[in-house]
Amino acid sequence: MTLLISENEKVNIIYKIPSAIKAPVKAGSPVGFAKYYVGKEFVKEIPILTKEDVDKIDFNFCIKKLWNTLLMH
Repeated sequence: MTLLISENEKVNIIYKIPSAIKAPVKAGSPVGFAKYYVGKEFVKEIPILTKEDVDKIDFNFCIKKLWNTLLMH
């Protein structure tokens, strides 16, 4: 986003992100948003997306991780 503002104007960003997100989460999933303001004027809302997949950590996940670790040694 490009915005022309004077040096006297202040850009404020308000982030809305939950304190917890339930896995699994796929890369590119929206998990919150950022609201941009110039002074008190709302300009734009931009989604905050996950960068990569996040697997659910359960018993099967732990066994796979343990197995892969043992195979590497």
